[in-house]
Amino acid sequence: MPSKVERAWAEVSLSALSHNMRLLRRSHNGRAVIAVVKADAYGHGAVEAARIFEREGVDLLAVASLEEGLELRRAGIVTPTLLLGAYTADECRDILESGLIASVSGYELAAALACEARKLEMRAPIHIEVDTGMGRMGVPAERAIETVERISMLPTLDLKGIYTHFAESECEDKTFTLHQANEFRRILATLAAMGVPFRYQHAANSAACLEVPEGIFNCMRPGIALYGLHPGRRAPGDKGLRPAMKFSARVKFLEDHRAGKTIGYNRTHRLRRDTRLAVISAGYADGYDRRFSDSACVLIAGRYAPVVGRISMDLTSVDVTDVPGVKPGDEAVLFSNDPAAPNSVERLAELAGTIPHVLTCGVSRRVGRIYTP
Repeated sequence: MPSKVERAWAEVSLSALSHNMRLLRRSHNGRAVIAVVKADAYGHGAVEAARIFEREGVDLLAVASLEEGLELRRAGIVTPTLLLGAYTADECRDILESGLIASVSGYELAAALACEARKLEMRAPIHIEVDTGMGRMGVPAERAIETVERISMLPTLDLKGIYTHFAESECEDKTFTLHQANEFRRILATLAAMGVPFRYQHAANSAACLEVPEGIFNCMRPGIALYGLHPGRRAPGDKGLRPAMKFSARVKFLEDHRAGKTIGYNRTHRLRRDTRLAVISAGYADGYDRRFSDSACVLIAGRYAPVVGRISMDLTSVDVTDVPGVKPGDEAVLFSNDPAAPNSVERLAELAGTIPHVLTCGVSRRVGRIYTP
């Protein structure tokens, strides 16, 4: 537990990470798992999360950049790691020398990798991304067969995997997601008939893992679900995921104010009664989103206290008039790890009109991370 002088911290449950990994694997008959730990494991700490997933026997890890991959290697993580994000030909040598598995979205980059692999006297493992409807990165589906065939002829490349990315699998209407899955299935069947096999065939992000069994091929690629959260809302099929993060700060100051006084920047809140306000030592620079102003609540001394006025960069005011016994140094829970709580990450994301990823990724580096068993 942090000392009384600590201003804000995020507590991450390592047992929750293990639980979520085991649950997803068990729910899908032990299929291979690529655990996504990009963006500092969605704010939870990439090295610590990767260690847990490695201990759980994950098949691969996935990152977004060369630097994220190097961070894992420097920490002693040895699990094969897939680079999902964009990179340039200038980075190919560093990618190969660091032992990362490159993603390829076209022939030119594949050829650049093959050239560097030849210089290093190695066969470079790659995964090929196919665009079945995301419209972002990947070989366009209509050119996938011919492009993959050309790539397969590069002798210094080892075609380990092929994947696509669902554009809206978290939406209630699964029509387009099923269309993408069928398109990907068609491409896989054609390539198999041509004698171009892939050990890892993956499309299922977290939402698909939870809600689209047709989108799970022989491998799944969960991200936010590993951290106990659903990408858009807590679905009936969440299978008991356990949120891993609790984000807290300290009560730093208490003051009584008379009815009618205005509070905070731009004086957006006028008190309707005599009010006791507690000032919490976290604000939007810590990751407590400004959109929670006058709408969210925090847990203090076992009761929920509403946010009052605009959230500042470093501070947040809450109404503790109805919370007896509050004192400086008390813990104020900003993000609860109870999915049913009014200040759970998922409910706050809905309140802010965003997704849980944004909130956990937004918990800044000046917020200490504490890892609990």
